[in-house]
Amino acid sequence: MEPQEFIDAGDRVVVLQREYQRSNSGVEMTIETAGILDLRDGRVVRMQGYMDPAEALAAAGLPE
Repeated sequence: MEPQEFIDAGDRVVVLQREYQRSNSGVEMTIETAGILDLRDGRVVRMQGYMDPAEALAAAGLPE
């Protein structure tokens, strides 16, 4: 995974990321995904992954 952008959403951070994957047969894929990190007192207390970056932005209450 390679972070592309960090978006401040108050007590959350949305991380837009690029994943590089390879199947058992050697097929390589690049996928755009996202994650939401919930923060409390400067620490990550929860992480939620999303296969669709737009879904992550919506879950964080941000426009696409």
